[in-house]
Amino acid sequence: MSTLKVNSISALTSDASLTIDANQVVNKNMMVNGGMEVAQRLSFQSSGRSIAAGVGDYYGIDMFVTRNNSCTFLVSQSSDAPVGFLRSLKVDITSADSSLAAGDYNTICAYIEGHDIVRTGFGATGAKTLTLSFYIKSNLTGTFTGSIGNSSNNRSYAFDYTISSANTWERKTITFAGDTTGTWHQDNQLGLKITWALGVGSNFTTSTATTWQAAEHMGTTNGQNVVASTANELILTGVQLELGTVATDFEHRRFGDEFKRCCRYYQKSRQYGQANQE
Repeated sequence: MSTLKVNSISALTSDASLTIDANQVVNKNMMVNGGMEVAQRLSFQSSGRSIAAGVGDYYGIDMFVTRNNSCTFLVSQSSDAPVGFLRSLKVDITSADSSLAAGDYNTICAYIEGHDIVRTGFGATGAKTLTLSFYIKSNLTGTFTGSIGNSSNNRSYAFDYTISSANTWERKTITFAGDTTGTWHQDNQLGLKITWALGVGSNFTTSTATTWQAAEHMGTTNGQNVVASTANELILTGVQLELGTVATDFEHRRFGDEFKRCCRYYQKSRQYGQANQE
């Protein structure tokens, strides 16, 4: 006996057609922990962790990395989140860099395993169009920037987005054609990375947006320098990467399921009652 399970069924019309809510498709989001709920390394640091320039990549929120080589970040899992979300990734600038050198990079990155991007067909004819969506908030307004890239750092697609209102959650969507060339791992290596540029030097920016290029671009030359002042911050959540040209509703998974997905990449045993240390 077969069982049909659906998430949403509309009323039947006179022609007896059946409609299923496309927004409830399971596993449409290639991003793990896009709602920022799992933060194993930050779970015992309620005030966040200060990351000095050049100390290396910091995986404060599982599957998300902060990278800073010219200023200091305070990275935290924040309860400031849009309606329908519980947590966010917050970066406060605690040591500024108002004059970026060519080789400077200060970013937030999301990493997606190669197994999870097989469906995109990247690196071959017929690569599919994708849509990235996320919720963003900052004390700054204007043009911000970021990119999509591969693990070899020789394919990238820079994009711009606008924050219209200071200190207000806004949802952004970026739709982009699939990359038919380059190497995109489709195994347990890093398959695809998404970058939000906070302050990036000229070695890693481009004046050309919305096209695939054979270089490591972390954004365009149009973006704000968020790290220019210690008064600045940027907060991110609700990251979703899916097939197609439409940004559908964010796919909320059970916390236990999302936690198990994150444990594939990081977990540490400890005695009962002991704080989880890195």
